[in-house]
Amino acid sequence: MAIHQAFRGHGLFTEYSINNALGRFARYGGGTPATKPADKIIRFVQAIKDMDVQNVWIQIFTRGSRFDMTGPAATLRRDLIAALGSAGIQWAGWGYCAGANAQRDLKWIKDFKNDLGMEAFVIDAEPEEAKQKDIWTETEFDTFVSSVNKLFGIDNTALSTWPCVQVRESSVKKLMKIAEPYICLFAPQVYWMDHPSNTHYQTLGYSMADYPPHDPVAFVRMMMRAWKDAGFTKPLVISGQSYWEAHTPKKSVMGFKANQFAMHFADWDKIIGFNWYHAGKPDDSDIEGSMSDQMISFIKAAKLGHKTYKA
Repeated sequence: MAIHQAFRGHGLFTEYSINNALGRFARYGGGTPATKPADKIIRFVQAIKDMDVQNVWIQIFTRGSRFDMTGPAATLRRDLIAALGSAGIQWAGWGYCAGANAQRDLKWIKDFKNDLGMEAFVIDAEPEEAKQKDIWTETEFDTFVSSVNKLFGIDNTALSTWPCVQVRESSVKKLMKIAEPYICLFAPQVYWMDHPSNTHYQTLGYSMADYPPHDPVAFVRMMMRAWKDAGFTKPLVISGQSYWEAHTPKKSVMGFKANQFAMHFADWDKIIGFNWYHAGKPDDSDIEGSMSDQMISFIKAAKLGHKTYKA
């Protein structure tokens, strides 16, 4: 067996409905924006091929609801999956999962597996004890992750979570240790908008000289070290940041940081993949959005699909 190809190399997430991603790239290539679903799919596939993207992680449910399994939205998703397959681009499903919704989430995963022929799945688990959000008991988590494992097998089951288990609530590291035997990789969400955080340096005992502040490359390197120092041995797919919000630096700054990472990160052979979060929304602004035109140009130039990732 081998880790599923949807988990390897260069990729990106879609957030919420795939209409977000398709709408974002409806203008790709210039000319009149695409309005027909088939044309939107063509432009999206061309854009991600130009960015050297090899896999797409498609969100199939949120904390509150799943995305349609019937009607036009379901047809659009199936058509996109077919187009990705024709272009040689792998895909996996992903969804927010929480202890309070564990049985519901597991049923939804089964439904989508059967409906879409979904071969691989990414569990997104982000417990926040302080906010009483997405919390799990250890027994709930063991039961849930092992059940997903039984659906897909270890090589087709991954787990996305916080960037640094030592800094989050005490439960996170324990939960990740419980999950590790059932999954093939962790996908820490190493979003560099919050860097530097004195909490990271103080908790980990790392030096700012070794990991300079305000440097996305340094932040990713620091988080990679943190997972290793915490005793985890499963491979990593790093989730990097292509979005900006009101509380983050503006679009141009985040574009610069994306380019800084893409051009200067050198430890590709220590990770099995790198995925951007996320593919974008139709109506970006300076205040909120994802995957700006500037970022797209930087990602295209970096040819991240050709990096020598860990075997």
